[in-house]
Amino acid sequence: MEAEYYLSKEDVILQNESETNFYIIVSGASDLLVDINGHEQIIGKAVARESFGEISVLLGKPQPYAVTTTEISQILCLSRKTFQNILCDNQEDEQIIMRNHFQCLRGSRYTFHQREV
Repeated sequence: MEAEYYLSKEDVILQNESETNFYIIVSGASDLLVDINGHEQIIGKAVARESFGEISVLLGKPQPYAVTTTEISQILCLSRKTFQNILCDNQEDEQIIMRNHFQCLRGSRYTFHQREV
């Protein structure tokens, strides 16, 4: 795990990118953005102690939204392999993380649209 520093308005993840890292915000904040028909829309915000990148890491799917910092941010970065090793070593925690993740997805009021290719 390593800490990375981002300036304001810096892209951390691009929409539809197959992300290989899981991120945890230590300090700072980021907008969660989707491009719908060429218009970028803010669908949420991530702040200290929140995470992102889990969709690609846990499900192997492209990230449905972009993440762009809104202020100087320190973000911890775990590779997919490191994150999966942690989960394999802690099976009970893996079940809790997956259950919580799916509850968040079910409770989300946002529908993510894939860009047409």
